[in-house]
This record gives sequence, C-alpha cells and structure tokens, in this order.
Amino acid sequence: MKRLILSLIIMFSGLFPIQIFAQSLSNNYVQTRIYLEAGNASRCMEQIQYFDDLGREEQLVLKQFAPNGQDMVSGVQYDSYGRKWRDFIPVQSTYSAGSYMPSLSEQAVRFTGDASPYKEIGYEDSPLERVLSETGAGDVWHSANKKKRNVYLVNDASVNGLLAARYYTVSSDYSITQGSPSVYAVGELRVTLAVGEDNDSTLTFMDKQQHTVLIRQRNKGVSHDTYYVYNDYGLLCYVLPPQQDGGIDATSLGLYAYSYKYDDRDRCIEKKLPGCEPVILVYDRADRLVLEQNGVQKGKKRWTVYKYDVLGRLLYSFEHTDATPVATLRERLKNICVEERDSGTDNLGIGYTNTTVSWGTDLQLILVNYYDDYKFLASLGLTESTSLAYLTKSGYGTRSDYADGLQTGTRSYLLDGSGKYTASAMYYDQKGRLVQHHSSNVRGGYDKEYYAYSFTGKPLRHHYYHYGGNGGSTSDREYVYSYDDAERLTEVRYSLNGSTQSVLYSNSYDGYGRLQKRSYNANVYSASYAYNIRNWLTGISGSKFTQNLYYHTGNGTPCYGGNVSSMTWKSGNESTLRGYKFSYDGLNRLLTAAYGEGSAIGTNVNRFTEQVTNYDKNGNILGLKRYGQTGASTYGFVDNLTMTLTGNQLKTVNDAVTATAYNNGFEFKDGAKLTKEYSYDANGNLTEDSNKNITSIQYNCLNLPSKVMFKDGSTIAYTYGGDGAKLKTIHKIGGSTTTTEYCGDVIYEDGTAKRMLTEAGYVTLSDKKPHYYLQDHQGNNRVVINESGSVEEVNHYYPFGGLYANSTNVQPYKYNGKELDVRKGLNWYDYGTRQYDAAVGRWHAVDPLAEKYYEVSPYVYCLNDPVKHVDPDGKIVGTAIGGIFGGIVGGFRAYREGRNVWAGVAEGAVSGAITGAAVDLAVGSAVATGGGSLLVLGVGAAAGTIGGAGGAVAGDVVGQVVEQLDKGEVKISTENFSSKAVNGAIAGAVGGVASGVASNLGKMFTTSAKSIQQTMSNNINSTSTVLREMGASAETTGVVVNQITKGMGEVGKKTANSIWRIDAGTSITTEFSLKITEDKWNQ
Repeated sequence: MKRLILSLIIMFSGLFPIQIFAQSLSNNYVQTRIYLEAGNASRCMEQIQYFDDLGREEQLVLKQFAPNGQDMVSGVQYDSYGRKWRDFIPVQSTYSAGSYMPSLSEQAVRFTGDASPYKEIGYEDSPLERVLSETGAGDVWHSANKKKRNVYLVNDASVNGLLAARYYTVSSDYSITQGSPSVYAVGELRVTLAVGEDNDSTLTFMDKQQHTVLIRQRNKGVSHDTYYVYNDYGLLCYVLPPQQDGGIDATSLGLYAYSYKYDDRDRCIEKKLPGCEPVILVYDRADRLVLEQNGVQKGKKRWTVYKYDVLGRLLYSFEHTDATPVATLRERLKNICVEERDSGTDNLGIGYTNTTVSWGTDLQLILVNYYDDYKFLASLGLTESTSLAYLTKSGYGTRSDYADGLQTGTRSYLLDGSGKYTASAMYYDQKGRLVQHHSSNVRGGYDKEYYAYSFTGKPLRHHYYHYGGNGGSTSDREYVYSYDDAERLTEVRYSLNGSTQSVLYSNSYDGYGRLQKRSYNANVYSASYAYNIRNWLTGISGSKFTQNLYYHTGNGTPCYGGNVSSMTWKSGNESTLRGYKFSYDGLNRLLTAAYGEGSAIGTNVNRFTEQVTNYDKNGNILGLKRYGQTGASTYGFVDNLTMTLTGNQLKTVNDAVTATAYNNGFEFKDGAKLTKEYSYDANGNLTEDSNKNITSIQYNCLNLPSKVMFKDGSTIAYTYGGDGAKLKTIHKIGGSTTTTEYCGDVIYEDGTAKRMLTEAGYVTLSDKKPHYYLQDHQGNNRVVINESGSVEEVNHYYPFGGLYANSTNVQPYKYNGKELDVRKGLNWYDYGTRQYDAAVGRWHAVDPLAEKYYEVSPYVYCLNDPVKHVDPDGKIVGTAIGGIFGGIVGGFRAYREGRNVWAGVAEGAVSGAITGAAVDLAVGSAVATGGGSLLVLGVGAAAGTIGGAGGAVAGDVVGQVVEQLDKGEVKISTENFSSKAVNGAIAGAVGGVASGVASNLGKMFTTSAKSIQQTMSNNINSTSTVLREMGASAETTGVVVNQITKGMGEVGKKTANSIWRIDAGTSITTEFSLKITEDKWNQ
C-alpha cells in the first residue's frame, strides 16, 4: 500500500512540488510542499514522511502546523514481526523545523497527559496475522481493557445455535426456499465475532465466495439475524431482516424482505423494498437506466424516463403515461443507445432532441442538465437568459472560455403540473472552479452568486445578490473568509446591502488543531469547546449555553464505545442545570433518558424523562413513555404509547394516559381510537394519520409530499422543484392562508421577505439585524441571541426531538436545525428528503437509502440512538459526538486512509469547525474529499479453506464464545485460540487478492500461493479492464496493475493485509458517477 502511495506521489509531482532525498541524518524521508500563494515560495505547507531502514513509514510530520508554530507529529511502532503495533495520535513536537523526533512516545505522553496516546493492535499468532484486538487511544480504555476484539470461528449448528446459519436457495424464477440440509454444514462458513468496547457483539458469516450470508447481532441473549441470499451466479436476490426471523412465506417476504431480480446481463431489473410494491428498471444497450416505475406509478401506468448524451451524462428526465407491457419496452430498448443531441428538432423546448426514443408529449418534465457550453441560454426567454448571463465582477474569479466536461446549467421543473421551472447557469475559471452561479427563483426573480478563491482553491469571498421579483425585495450580502497558515478557517466577515463589513464569527484552535473557541459578532458572544483524547466533544461553554457530555465518566452507566452516558446543559438566562442519564440495549438503541437537575442529575427527577419500553427486532418502537409538565407546577406522565404495526408500518398508536401536556405543550395527540389509524401507499409513504385528523397525503414523483388534507378541510400544499428543493408552502387553515416561499437563503411570508439565513443564524430583513444560533453537539438550536447578545429564544428537547419547553418562538428552525411545522398540529420536522414525527420517533416515508441499513426498519430514526447520531437530510445516519474535529485530525486521518493529507486537513478544519458538520457519511465505499475521490476496494481475502475447526476450536474457544456472549460479555482466551491455529486446528491457505478485485475476476478461490500467483498472472488484463470500466484513469490503472504485478511474490504471505484503492474519477468525479461506480462494484 505504501509503495502505491509513493508511486502516486511521484506520478502527480507536477501538481505538488516534491523533494525526495535519499537520507537525512539517519532517516529516509519524503518532503512535500504545497504552495499557498502564487510567486511566493515562502508561503507553503510542508509535510515530511520519515521511513525506517526497511522502508516502513515511521513518522509523519506537518511542519509548523500547530497554532503556536510547532510541528505536529504522528508515528507508528512495529512489533518484532514487522506488523503495525502502535499508532500514535498526532501531537505537538518539540521542534518547529520538520525534524524527525526520536522521543515521540515520551513527547506524546507529555503533551496529552495520558499514558496511552496511541492505538494498539494485537494479532493472532499464525501466518494469517489476523487482527485479534484493537485498543484505541486513551489510558482509560487500556487500563480497563476496553478494546475491540475479533474472534475467528466457523459455523457449527451444534453449538447452542449461536453459530448455526440457515441455508437458502433461489431458483431460476426467483422463488426462495430453505435448502437441504436446512442449515450450512459445519465448517462451510467463516465466522468473525466482533465485540465492541461496550461488549456489543456482531457475528458475520461469509461463504467461500466471500459473500456475507448472515449478520447476527445479539441483545440480551436474543439473536437479531439479517440473512443475505444469492442465486447461482452470486447475485444478491433477497435480504431477510431480523424481524422476519428467517420466514420466507409470501406475507413475510412482502412485509419485511428486500428482493432483487436480474436480466441476462446481471442488471437489476426489479427491486422490492419492505412493505412496498416492486420498482421496475429498464436499461438501454449501454446499460444505462432509461425507464423506472415505482409502485404508485404502476397503478397510474406512469414511468420516469431518463435520457443521456453520447458520453452517458444525464440530459433530462420526465414522467409520462405508457400502458405498453414491460416486456415490450425491454425489447424496444435492448438494442438502442438512448442518446439525444443539442442540435436537431427540439420538440420539447428545452434545447435537446427527443427522437432516439420518443414518448410523445404526454409528459411532465422533471430536470434538465446542460454541459460544455452555454448555447442553452438561447432556449430561454430574453429576460431569463439575460438574468443568467455571465457578468464580470471585480475581485472575483474570471470565467474561462472552455467548460468542456462541466455542467453549465439546469432547468428544475416545478412538480405541481404548472409547467413552470427555475433555471440556473454555472460559470467556471480555468481551473474548473465555480466562479458564478446565477439562477431564477420561484417568485419570478433571480439570485446571483460570485466566488473568489485562494491559490489552493479555498473560498476567499462569496457575494450573494437576491432579487425577489413580483414586488419582492432586493438584497445582497458578501462573505469574506480568512485562514491561518495551515488553512484553518479563522474568520468570516459579512456585509449586508453594501454596509461596512462586520465579523460574523471567528475561530481559534487548540494545540491539536481542533476548534477551541468561536466568537460571534466581534466577541459579543463566544463559546468554547473541549474534547477527550479521542476527539469526542465533552463540553461547550458559553454565558448563554453550556453543555457537558459524559461517556465513561459522569453520573450514568459508563460507556466506552462512543455512546453518551449522561449529559447536562444550561440555556439562556436560566440558572437551572438540566440533565439526562442514558441507558442502551445490546444493539446500542436508546432505552431510557432519565431527566434530572443539578450536577448529579438527582433533583426534580423524571420531569421530562423519555423511555422506549419495547422495540421489535427491526428497531420499530412498540412502546414509548414520556413525562412532561401537566400543570402550572406539576409534572407527570403525558404519554404512555403502545404501537401496533403491519410489517414496519404503523397501524395504530394508543395512549394510556388521559392527562395532557400543560399549555398545549408537546405530546402525542391521541385523536382516534380505530382499528387502523395509519395508511401507506405502494411506495411506503404515509397517506393517512387519523390521530392528527389527516385524511390524505399526496406525493409527487420524487416521493415528496405535495398536499396534506385535514378532516375539517384545512390543507397544506408543497411545491418542490425537480431537484428536490422545497420552493413553496401554502397553509390554508380555518379560512386563513399563509404562503411561505423559499428563494435560496431568503424566505418570504405572504409576499414579504422575512429572513435571510446565514452561516451562523439569520438576519431579519425588516430591520436588517443579525441573530445567532447557539447549538449543542447535534446542531440543535438551543438558544437564539440578537446582535447584542440578548436571549430571544430558548429551546429544550427530548432526546427524540420533541420540543418540551421554549421561552418564545421567534423562528421555526429547531431540532437538528430543521424547520418545524406546528400549524394544525402537524409537528413535522422537514429534513429535505423526509418528514420526521418526534412524537412517535419515526419517519413518514421509507429511507431512500434503506438498502444501506438492511438490519433496521426503513422508518427508524437515527438507528434509535438520537443522542449520538444525526441525520442531516433524511437519508444518512452520521455520528455527532466527534463533530468538531478540527484540521489536524482530519489531515492525519486522510493520510492514513490514502487521501491527500492537506485536503484532509482543510476538510477537517472547515467542515469540522461547527457542530455536526463533520458527519460521518457511512453510506458506502465511495469517499469524496477535496483531495479526490477514492473507492475502497476492500481487504484481501483470508483463510480460504477451513478444515478441522469443528473439532479443537469448537470444543474449546467456541464454547467460551457461546457461554460468555449469552451473558452479555465476551472475554475470550485468544492465546488458546492462537495456539490451536498454529497447531493446525485451522488449516488452509490464503485465497484471492483484494476481495473486490477477486469477485470481478471470476470468484477466485485458491489453496496455495502458487495458484494465487498463477491466477493473478492470468487475469492482469482482466484487472485492467475492470478498473477502466469502473472509471479509473489510465494512469491509476497502470499504477494498480503495476503494484499487483510487483506484489505477486508476496501475495501468499500478506494477502490478508492487502488493501487496494483506486481513483474513481479522471479529471472530474460527480456524486452520480460515484454512485454508478459503487452500484457496479456491489453487483
């Protein structure tokens, strides 16, 4: 891997000046400089990689990177077998010239004040060198032996059922049956038991083709099994989530299972999500998705159509009616490449032809994309094309005459059937950076944005001009960004309507490069941040909001794996210190948030406690208790809910509490006593909620709500664009109509511009006054202050987001910073992709990325840990506790992951500068950063054939696993396991190269290093073809193939440690292309 990194460094030396010296003193090193200013060689960021005599990386030094000008250094120590043993966290060096630090371990202890400032890895004593344990940084974890552990086993149905796995087969017509025998024979599957720092456990079962066939999680001795079922070609056909309990009858499959069907080219042509009707997919000859029909569309004979250019870029999409049988459509398209042109007959008025495959005019356009040039402006009206035209602006970037390969414009059609659209044009400089973005808005006006960049591509200035149209307001604002010599964001200044610039906020950083202090409006208010050695946020301290987060300390049950055990906070001008103690089950799902006050969280207990009394195996909440204020000075039960479900979908909610929350406070409103209170459509969207008196919810073609209708005739109507952006909301309630329009960051109410959102809060446009959000670790808006620091709003939340107390209500953005609509008792948080109901802790629709979280219900909120996790857009679950990392951590992590160090530093410094911004996007293998986009191909296959394990190991180690796992803790004697492995209880050879490459090269499964090498030699050409098909550049393909060839001599010894990464793009990589690459890779 390191040779690959060095080769890439040499390859791109033209972009990043590198000096390579044979030796410095007693250490080999590679020195890299990234210049920050054109023509000024003294302004640069510098890193030095030091290597030992065996060519192994020993230290990584970032010269003068610490805020005080000292170097930052991280290092690796190896064991006697040459394996990475200790990985030190980055700390300040005693030097400032980039020098090698001979006493790194001692300095790390001194600087951190911690005896164990490193991650320590333990290996099994066998030629496979598999990782047995990993203890993260922090003496608390090392002293308490809190580590992540792996135990390597094989399946065995005779051992208390814990290591048994059902065996399923799929026939050619995609019917699923339980095989014969009904369970896998002993030793057919490799099993890895992963035990977390809080003794949470997961067993992963893999077959000989490296397919995961079962993931088993344990909670209080009960297994929660997710089965993966493949056909004879190795294609995933079914996923059976835990609540299904392995059932394969038609009802269970319909309610819980994920299912997939493929054509003769292994393309997925039908997929079904739990509780939904199947989605039909039709492709053209070039394997591009051309037609898509979901369950709702099927009932209306509607299709979504996608059309492309010759380069495979999506040109436009629309929805239309077509009753043609699916088989006929497949036959029509199988020999056609759907390619349209920007010249020829334009019968849609969008600048493109509609001739390759035409479906007439019965269509509703959704989205149109333009590339390479600006000829599309001619297809717009004169006023619109003029407002989108490029304008030279002093102090900002200059447009290049060439935009080849870049997206230059869009049309986003309003999904209300009006045929109206908003259009945009994007202009780039010679480096392909966006310098102007002009767009029309829903009010008939337009918005213009201008950008200026530093030599390294950091944003320096951003000017935003808004014209509301139709009597709307005109406003403009300008942001100016400043950075330190390590490119950490230090200050943001802004001006409104040409006024004198003032400081919006400023940042300062601690000795690790983490955000330490943020000051607002020239120190009118400031907040300080504290962390533990793992960079988990432990405290936010300010005069108007204070929060303390406790993990293994505090008044709750100690948690070592990242869960918050207790939390205290104080908001606004209140003197009361409030708090929660949290408890979790074995799946890290929140059970109880026990409220209390005072530093010990021991007074006024349970006033606002929230407790989940029961989950099903998919994580659906079945019971929920909630305490709250019931009178002017009384507190007690406000909710005692029991949920019934059909599959994952709500059927009824019954509240056993008759008392109501005081002053119409937050609670579940039990508005109906019916046998069925909730209904869903064929796409799994909520269409009826009798408890809220909602009789109907309609959706557009993007599964976004278009209209909510209430029993009394009140309505809420939504207008979205084809890009999914919400543009307008109209509330018609009790004879009163309120219209809210969203024009970028400017929000109108009843035709009047009311507020402009900023990077730190918002500006009220009636008086041009700024207001600031004070947020907690999740980005929840706890306090709103004005420009003088006076408190305007205070919010308190239940863990699942319910707003149980607020002083005043001056603005609608609350939990997670999301807009809360309380009109007509709706109480939905708008996350963009989905609406969230905090009263029941559920989403109203299926997760668009449900297939990333097979093991949980697609309606579950934040994996049922709303204290640790956040969901930024209704699709992605991220971790909030490490949200404010800062630059240095991002930089070192980037290097360890094979990314550009300085891009990672910038990413960490900017995106990590505010709570919740550094969300861990754990949604797949594609990793996009400022330093490029990488696709992780996976760890090399290990332990090919397994024999004899059912005897010696199962008789000893497996017995330990079963016994201790059922007790909720696992402390396995790994020495015993290792000795048996060495003595031959587990025998076999390493098989395959990196598992991903192996699967693409034909499911290699070999039993000796010699046959591995022969197989690799025979498939070098295939490797090259696969990488190029996945989008890798020619240079990257050459490097990977070269490294594979060079490494063949060592593959038999080190395959288990091989990780290959490829650059998933050439000059430009879009999210769309990454998704295609990832989907292709998963298949």
